[in-house]
Amino acid sequence: MKDMLEMKKPTTLLLLFSFTAIAGCATEKVWEVSGGSRADGTVKLSYEYRLLQKPKANTYQGDDLATTKCQSWGYAGARAFGKPVEQCKDRSSDDGSCISWVVTAYYECLGDRK
Repeated sequence: MKDMLEMKKPTTLLLLFSFTAIAGCATEKVWEVSGGSRADGTVKLSYEYRLLQKPKANTYQGDDLATTKCQSWGYAGARAFGKPVEQCKDRSSDDGSCISWVVTAYYECLGDRK
């Protein structure tokens, strides 16, 4: 019996180490257009992440995406306004704690629409 317990220790430690390593890794997130208004000259970008992920979104990719969207509407460019907003998307059925979030950034289109 003692031999079996000693054999399980390395496996348990390996699993614990693996879980810790995965949980501590940054997860690259890509901004996606999630809304906006051509008439108002606004663009909304979002990404989602789940519990144990450490999201890392590329600000420049978001800026480029918003600029491209505004330019497709005839504006010269785009500029972020305010800080990105994080909202709970899904909750655990066990205790009601949040298990996934949506992060949203808002942009205003610049220049007169052509």
